[in-house]
Amino acid sequence: MPPPPQLPQRAHQQHKPFINNTGNRIVGGITKTNHGSGVTSSLQMGGMGGFDIPFAQDDTAGGSLRGKPKNRFSRSSSSNSNSNSRTWIIPFCLLMILVLVAFFVVLPRYEKVIIRKYSSEQDKIAREQELDLSMQYDTKIANLQKENVELTKRKADEKSLKIKNQQLIDEKKRLEFQIKDTKNLHKDGGVHTKQLQSQIDNLTKQNNHLITYKKKMQDNIQLMSRTACIEKYGYGPHFVDVLVQFDSHLGKNDQGTITVQMAPVDEMPHAVYWFLEQVRRRLYDGNSFHRNAGHVVQAGPAPNFLSPPNPQLKQRFQDAGFHSTLFQEYSDKFPHEKYTLGYAGRPGGPDFYINVQDNSKIHGPCGQSNYPDPSEADICFAKVVNGFNVVDRIHKERVKPGDDYMAIESNVAIVSMKIQNFHDEEKVMK
Repeated sequence: MPPPPQLPQRAHQQHKPFINNTGNRIVGGITKTNHGSGVTSSLQMGGMGGFDIPFAQDDTAGGSLRGKPKNRFSRSSSSNSNSNSRTWIIPFCLLMILVLVAFFVVLPRYEKVIIRKYSSEQDKIAREQELDLSMQYDTKIANLQKENVELTKRKADEKSLKIKNQQLIDEKKRLEFQIKDTKNLHKDGGVHTKQLQSQIDNLTKQNNHLITYKKKMQDNIQLMSRTACIEKYGYGPHFVDVLVQFDSHLGKNDQGTITVQMAPVDEMPHAVYWFLEQVRRRLYDGNSFHRNAGHVVQAGPAPNFLSPPNPQLKQRFQDAGFHSTLFQEYSDKFPHEKYTLGYAGRPGGPDFYINVQDNSKIHGPCGQSNYPDPSEADICFAKVVNGFNVVDRIHKERVKPGDDYMAIESNVAIVSMKIQNFHDEEKVMK
């Protein structure tokens, strides 16, 4: 009988086993008996001559605590089943790695494709909007240029009419003087006198026709101005903020704002539209209050302490076609009272002034006889509603000594002029 197989020694056993005379191993009083492939354990009592207490079969050699013996093939099949149960882990790990690689490689590319597609769509929309706005801008510019040409032409016609009217007046005076001198020199029974009188009558008719034509032209200009003003700026009331800065050690902090309210568009349509266009085009930005005449403080295209070299302020108005008004518009409902605004000169503009006293008489109809048509009046188109202290301070500015023009020593700068609650400037420009 071959010797029993030696089982591996456990680390926790303190004593070496020995084999008794029956071939059984005794470990610490426990006898292990080999039965084929299984091992039966029993407790040996009383040393070598005691009795055995059988135990359940040990599972360390392939047996089972339930008493079912196992052969050598059961251990190999168990290890095979364990190895087979673990074979899915490696493919699963590889699959997860591939998924992660695909996630971190493919996803950024997909995002780039989506972003590129979205950007191209946005660029296409932006180009279409830009093209549409460009077309609207070109159309608006063409309309404004056409309107400016018409207004300029009407202005030239009015100027020529004034010249023609003055020529007719001079001719009438000459003929009347000639009639007076030749009153007693007729030997033909007054035939020459009748001819002269006929010429006077013809000239009078022509003069009346020119006056009628002038009135009709002014009515048309007012109608066009009113329509344009309402379309661009609404019915009103319209307010304009004038930001000024004084030349002092305070610098930018030494500023003030004058708020003016425009006259009703139905009363002064041409002057209101003309001034709002000048303000919207920023033609007065950088101008100055440059004259303190006592009864008015006057502003216009004059440089100041903030101006760059050679600012070309007057040229701005001429290039824009808004240098002076087309005719002397006036309404008795809006006279030259204190703190009202009027255009200087005839035709009025681009200079304007603020009345610091009641000038209704001297600036109203027939107030100044040094102009070709003394029956006309200065244009009064707005009034101050806020910033009276700023106007009074400008009125206190010193003038240059010995200057008949009464120019201010240090011009008060007009930093900017803006229309209140007018948020559609880009749209109007286009």
